[in-house]
Amino acid sequence: MRKLSIASQSDEILRSAVPDGQCLIGPAGRVWCDEQERPITPHRLVFIGTYGEIVDGIPIGRRCGCRRCVNPDHLIVGSTP
Repeated sequence: MRKLSIASQSDEILRSAVPDGQCLIGPAGRVWCDEQERPITPHRLVFIGTYGEIVDGIPIGRRCGCRRCVNPDHLIVGSTP
């Protein structure tokens, strides 16, 4: 079975996300990340797929405050204010 790239997995999450206002609601919980060979939160996978690698332990927050939002425009480095 071939492994999917983070970009491919990110695209799949964004394609299946449900619009809710300006937010895109992604899957709950964690998804398996083929490249990193570990589970990862959907918003973190989308952030990496859109903007590039981040250091483990650095939080990725959301400007909108919606915990399931995966809209790349809403994702920020750091915790949500």
